[in-house]
Amino acid sequence: MRFYDNDFLVKPFNDDKMSYDIEKHQYILDLDYSLQETGVSLVELWGNNDNANGILMIISNVSYTILSKYKDNTKYYDRTLYWLSHSKKGRDFIKNLMLDMVRYNHEDGGMFIAYQTGINLQEMKDVQVQLHHAYSAIAEQIMEKYGQQARVELMNINTMSRFSNLNDLLTYMLSESLITQEQLDLVEEIKDIPYNYKYKVFINAQEQFVCEDTLTFKKAMEKFGVDW
Repeated sequence: MRFYDNDFLVKPFNDDKMSYDIEKHQYILDLDYSLQETGVSLVELWGNNDNANGILMIISNVSYTILSKYKDNTKYYDRTLYWLSHSKKGRDFIKNLMLDMVRYNHEDGGMFIAYQTGINLQEMKDVQVQLHHAYSAIAEQIMEKYGQQARVELMNINTMSRFSNLNDLLTYMLSESLITQEQLDLVEEIKDIPYNYKYKVFINAQEQFVCEDTLTFKKAMEKFGVDW
């Protein structure tokens, strides 16, 4: 029997809490959900729905920018983007981070200190924000909880295929062309499976036989911007 990782998302998705911008590869809070969770009426504060949604777009942009500033280079930030897009935990993390930013910045101050009502934020071409004004101490705790203040991406984003017995694991590996029939015939224990850079095999704490796809991120980047 094959088990599936309950945290993995095949694709990012839209619901009544957030929508996903496929071009930017980032989530944006839903306006009604933001009000429901924070009690902050961005429509009242910023005059109309367009401005309120513009604020949520800015909060999304700044949230992802904050995360990028912690990473050493683009490669590690891209791994973070993949985690946010394909993990239920990652989705909850970015949702909680953006909700806290709505609460923190709802008064005249924070990162919006230079903005005034009566402008259409959707039409602003270049929003300059001082990041140290953008997020609270609570946001820092949220980032720390999810390991997002590390210079490299700590989350294991590799796809894990888990099985209840060795035979099912071997059948899967054969079907995926990870091993040949000749190699399979020589396997009596998991330690007999030949080493290959394409995968790792091990028995986890639940005594399941695991095949970890070590090329998960490489395959994902081949589809980046097209079908992610």
